[in-house]
Amino acid sequence: MVEYTNFTVAVDTDVCCQCGSCVSICTHDVLEMGEDGPFLINPEKCMGCTQCTAVCPTRAIHAVKRSNAPSDQPEPVPTDDFDDKTPFLPLADIARHISARRSVRKFKPEAPSREVLTTVLQTARYAPTARNYRKIRYAVISDPEHIKTLREMCMKLVPKPRVLMPAPVVCS
Repeated sequence: MVEYTNFTVAVDTDVCCQCGSCVSICTHDVLEMGEDGPFLINPEKCMGCTQCTAVCPTRAIHAVKRSNAPSDQPEPVPTDDFDDKTPFLPLADIARHISARRSVRKFKPEAPSREVLTTVLQTARYAPTARNYRKIRYAVISDPEHIKTLREMCMKLVPKPRVLMPAPVVCS
């Protein structure tokens, strides 16, 4: 699982334009403006939200993994990935995809690969949460017997015939 508290930020003062955007957006008083640009005054308070990296016009601030982060903690998304690049989908397509979203009610019998599940869960970690807290944990259930038991438990609470329709994997 990705824990945002395993990230902090680093400042490249050679690239910094000293605009102060990063300092003003930080809600935890992690950064302070100095003569050479921003510096970390309370690095232990950094919650890894990376808002400062998003507002930096020169990309002088980078998310970095804390030294005490677990070895299986993924690396943060590189700041370069947020440059002024063309979005993956044109805005009209994004709006169409969002407005046409429906729940899945018919599943293929085979489960998605572990790689696909990992990619989906890694992507979901970037979903916004209140105060960017992101203390979300996901459970992935792929054992058919466990899914059946879960379906039966749900049916007792909500007696509908289509609760947890036969899916090869359940993520919650």
